[in-house]
Amino acid sequence: MNKSDENYARGLAELVRVGWYREVKVKSTESQSTRSLLVA
Repeated sequence: MNKSDENYARGLAELVRVGWYREVKVKSTESQSTRSLLVA
């Protein structure tokens, strides 16, 4: 781990601590492919 990784990890931890982080659902690859076919 280099210094920038450590700083990045600390920054992320701070965002979670103060409540500025929000969980995000990531769609499966299959779901993304299906959607791209429907939109095209």
